[in-house]
Amino acid sequence: PDTAGSPDAAEVLAAEPLSPSLSPAYLVREVDGLVAVFTGDGTELLQLTNSPVAALPASDRACLSEGIPVPDDRALAMLLEDYQ
Repeated sequence: PDTAGSPDAAEVLAAEPLSPSLSPAYLVREVDGLVAVFTGDGTELLQLTNSPVAALPASDRACLSEGIPVPDDRALAMLLEDYQ
């Protein structure tokens, strides 16, 4: 299928605003060139994946450098699957 115009996972998650009263459950960002999962406030590393950031599209790399807020476990699983 032609996916040229479809948004990637990071863009979809970024487009879904979180309720102002709720903080994200997770923050996904780059650590040592790999995709890493942190607590929502970004203070505690929960998981360092084997997924190299360099293999991802430029738009995903840019999002990861800022940190991608992830609202729940389901969204985290989908995002990590996309980054494998």
